[in-house]
Amino acid sequence: MILRQGERHLNEREKIVRYWHSIELLQPQAVPKEHMQRRANTEAYISSASTHDFTPPWFPGSELSRQSLPPRHEWSHTVYAYVYDSKEVSLVLKQKFGADLGYAEPQARDTAVFALQCDMSGRYVLDSLVLSSEAWFLGRIRTGQDYSDWPSNIQKEAESAAQRLLQEPVTADALRELSKEIIEKLELGQFFEELAPEPTFRFRSQPVRIRKLEREETPLNSFLLDDLAHVAEQLSQGTCSAPLAQYLRQHDPAIHLDIDRSSSTARLKELLSPERFSAGCWPSTKHYGLVHSQQLAVNAILSTPPEEQPLMGVNGPPGTGKTTLLRDLIASIVVQRADSLASLERASDAFTGDREQVNDRSHKKFVYPLSDRLQGFEIVVASSNNGAVENITLELPMRNKIDKCWLPDAEYFPEVGELFTGDPAWALISCPLGSKSRRSAFIGKYFHGENHSKHGNPDDQAASPNEGARHAKDGAPLNRPPVPGEARAPSPDTKPSHDENHRIMGLKSWLDEQASRTPSEPAQKRILWQQAVSRYESAKSEERRLRKDVCRIATLLPELESYVADLEMMASRIKALEAYPTSPRSPLIERTISWLRTSIHEKKKSHRRMLDEINSLNRTCNISPVIDRLRDRSHTQRESVEMSEPWPIQEWRKARANVFIQALKLHQEFFKLEPKRVRANLCHVNELLTGKTFHEVSDASTRSAWATLFMVVPVLSSTFASFSRSFGSLGASSIGWLLIDEAGQATPQAAVGALWRARRAVLVGDPLQLKPVLTVSGAAMEHMRTHYGVDAYWTPSNQSAQTLADQATRLGRMAGPEGSKEWVGLPLLVHRRCDKPMFALSNRIAYGGAMVYGTEAPPPAHETKARWKTGWFPVRGRATGNWVEEEGNVLEKLLLELEKDGVPESRISIITPFRVVRDHLRRLLKRVKKRGITYGTIHTMQGKEADIVILVLGGGTNGARDWAVSEPNLLNVAATRARRRLYVIGDRDDWQRRSLFCEVMDLLPPLDIDAPASHSAGSRSVDEGDMATPF
Repeated sequence: MILRQGERHLNEREKIVRYWHSIELLQPQAVPKEHMQRRANTEAYISSASTHDFTPPWFPGSELSRQSLPPRHEWSHTVYAYVYDSKEVSLVLKQKFGADLGYAEPQARDTAVFALQCDMSGRYVLDSLVLSSEAWFLGRIRTGQDYSDWPSNIQKEAESAAQRLLQEPVTADALRELSKEIIEKLELGQFFEELAPEPTFRFRSQPVRIRKLEREETPLNSFLLDDLAHVAEQLSQGTCSAPLAQYLRQHDPAIHLDIDRSSSTARLKELLSPERFSAGCWPSTKHYGLVHSQQLAVNAILSTPPEEQPLMGVNGPPGTGKTTLLRDLIASIVVQRADSLASLERASDAFTGDREQVNDRSHKKFVYPLSDRLQGFEIVVASSNNGAVENITLELPMRNKIDKCWLPDAEYFPEVGELFTGDPAWALISCPLGSKSRRSAFIGKYFHGENHSKHGNPDDQAASPNEGARHAKDGAPLNRPPVPGEARAPSPDTKPSHDENHRIMGLKSWLDEQASRTPSEPAQKRILWQQAVSRYESAKSEERRLRKDVCRIATLLPELESYVADLEMMASRIKALEAYPTSPRSPLIERTISWLRTSIHEKKKSHRRMLDEINSLNRTCNISPVIDRLRDRSHTQRESVEMSEPWPIQEWRKARANVFIQALKLHQEFFKLEPKRVRANLCHVNELLTGKTFHEVSDASTRSAWATLFMVVPVLSSTFASFSRSFGSLGASSIGWLLIDEAGQATPQAAVGALWRARRAVLVGDPLQLKPVLTVSGAAMEHMRTHYGVDAYWTPSNQSAQTLADQATRLGRMAGPEGSKEWVGLPLLVHRRCDKPMFALSNRIAYGGAMVYGTEAPPPAHETKARWKTGWFPVRGRATGNWVEEEGNVLEKLLLELEKDGVPESRISIITPFRVVRDHLRRLLKRVKKRGITYGTIHTMQGKEADIVILVLGGGTNGARDWAVSEPNLLNVAATRARRRLYVIGDRDDWQRRSLFCEVMDLLPPLDIDAPASHSAGSRSVDEGDMATPF
């Protein structure tokens, strides 16, 4: 970066983050599209108007005035001024920096120069104006000015102009005058004069409950901008977390230990030894444990000291059990905190030092400092994809995610948990945060026991419609109907109730109730605490006893294997000699047989003690599965090893699950004995979640309040888009564990703020799935990179959050197709989602044959009724853009036939590589009245799945078609969305000559839409010989 006089030098980490920040300047949110056909009066009304002649929607006589409102509601208006298509900015940047080579999908997106809010009467909401970073950048580039100082002073100047010009009510003339002044400040007058079509105003009018006027979130720019600037400033002052330091460093490949090489064998055996297992685990259904690669990842993460490796990557291809792995990791972390709790002599010892007063008008409020011993166990799940975080945080509390043998004893605030899941829950184990509406809903549910699905504001359900135009949208989860009535404490002995006369008690009322019940005498409280600790330690003691037995088994196994091998060899020799054709047998053969029988007898005699010990262990903890595996000589084969648990001893697994359950009970006992201080800390963190700031409160007290919340709710989640708004009150290294899901889809800059706040981070994803979506051209990014003097390694088109974490992870392997393999950390290898054809296709084009097939056949009643097996419907036609009408005709016929077969619409998804084809699919499905079928581009389908996936290829040029198969990622995602069938529609003769498809045509046999096909029970007809590269 070129420095001007008086400017300071940037350190390397800061330069990288500021480079990424400049890229985010050009990634604004999309302005909401027009929506004037409302299906319900709670929906927003979105309209557009010419900049020359319009009536603002808050004026009588406007179109909005004829729209209905729900009772006790009013309109809240967001004004988007000078709406234009971002592709116009791309054209300017292309002229300045040059064009990218090759085909690129068109990037069309409406954005605006600025946005602001007005209330029902048209009064401007102070400080709501948000200036577009993209428009500002454009003005700077057009005039040759520096763009390193966003937002400089122009945001303040724009706000001042708004307060000066926008009188009550705001008029059309005032909006035009404000727009003119801001455009002049941005030096974009000529740009808009030449723009065709002309820019417009857009108004989003949302029904909200009548309440005190307050500023809503005004989404316009990248949600990452402010936090990236904040972290860059902290880095300039030398404040950096350990995970972020590892993330912003290029790692020497020499640190990597390849699990496929014999040199790693000793390390792998050591990591999978019983001593390396956590004392706690998830109480999974049927007591299933983790398979080989899952357990290896968990043990490696937990046994590696954070000072050695605070950042680790887990390679999680589709269907490999990422959530299953994370469940065990979460259980282990909760147990670690319980160990710290159990070390306290009294529950009150959890709080150390003097309380700190919080100034809040006339109310006296306090925060109680929590012992450092109880901090560092906070767990946050984050992702660019809201679906990913919801899949985890809304799944963990569900009652069917643990074995029913633990119920009801395992229950931990189950009724509060049910407010989040909408289904029967067993525990308040995890909850989603995110946008303002979600944070408010979280507080209402966990603290007050409110059900926001009905009592919440309709505006809260859609307060941030743009959040996720590029980042995932934070939408409120679906909940069951509210249950009004008298409050009742969540009981650990009862199932969640659906009684309509029952109202769920939140933590606030529950803690108040405990305060009235708990004895005040310290001696009595100490006795109660020691009793709770004793119950927890009893569970730990039983786990240690069984672990000791398993460790002894581990010691005996090598000797047992040698013993079994010797016996089998001797018995085989006897059998061979006895079958010798000579009759009578020669004396030599008789002597040899006799010697072998004597040797077998002596060997059995000498090993009697070992066998007695093994039999004793088998009686106490049933090691039969281990012995059976030894007898099965195939257990040494790679597939068998990957499919099995390292130590399939159910009694030990159950003991570890019980430790986790008792850990939760110990936490609950702590809340009972210290309800007032827990409640005070929760009240403070609730205020932080609503956006209040307390500058006089120390960072230590803020961390204590948050750590108290995480004791109550072990796992919280957020998208990266909302991370700084959810956890912005926390400083560097304040979150114990950051778990990032779908990290392969996340741009490297998306994770920066979360990593800066974390002590340890685990990133789970797959670089061979979809790559991050960037709307900035490679030429523009190259210009910015040169501007900041950053190595090309850090260009976001070259990296994802996952690849950077993988490079920092020592244990892993080289993965990917031949010729383009790359290092991935801690790979998960057993696939359990798709039938063989889809698995084989994915394994061949993306993973070099390294994956292991583990999908179980569904019961016959759950098998798809589709008559055709997986295959290809060949069709030729002339393209209009990337749409081929003939492909649409075949699709229409196929949908009709699937309907005849009895396939529900909800079991079908239609995907395509191209946006234009997606738009045609929308119209086609509307015309044929198939509204229950999901559809979209492949990019919108990651993380989703369906029984039947139909891939409509389209593609109007060689460039477009070559782009779709330039890397395995798109086809890999398409294939692995399909559980039972994959149907491809396209020009078979053309596509089979292109990359990737040319390798898998044997897995996609031609199908005839006009010929009858026999019904089949599944797609499992692919032979092992069809399975691509041998393992």
